[in-house]
Amino acid sequence: MTESEILVNRFCGKVFLSLWTMASPIGKEAGKELCDALVVFENKIIIISVKDIKYKETENIEIGWDRWNKTAIEKSIKQLKGAKRYLEDCNEVKSRDGKIIIQLSEKNNRKYFFLTISLGSQRDVPVLLPENETVHFLDEYSLDILFSELDTVADFIEF
Repeated sequence: MTESEILVNRFCGKVFLSLWTMASPIGKEAGKELCDALVVFENKIIIISVKDIKYKETENIEIGWDRWNKTAIEKSIKQLKGAKRYLEDCNEVKSRDGKIIIQLSEKNNRKYFFLTISLGSQRDVPVLLPENETVHFLDEYSLDILFSELDTVADFIEF
């Protein structure tokens, strides 16, 4: 796991408790990471993708912003959608060692939440979230604030 993934999983363990949080579960391909963190509480599934992309200034500032959004936000959303597609077809989630860690609720009863944690913009980049997506966005500043204020699974999901 990267430093940023360790940080996010530490926050998740504190807020959601380790009982409901799985760091870097595997997907359909053995050893391939499904997402950076997965929180499963009853029928609620929070899929978390972490991207730590340092913003690089360019001669044309809009090109720099576009590059950061593509690598930090768009790739994260793609990972979130792929994880949801995978989870919609399975009944359990496995850890890297292949052990079943979490049994999922009935497929027609699941409620999914997407969270992208995109670090590295230093608030220099306007974040562009697609209009047709329901994705919650956190950066290095809002991460600590949100996880400090919303300190239970129920609070977080209600938010």
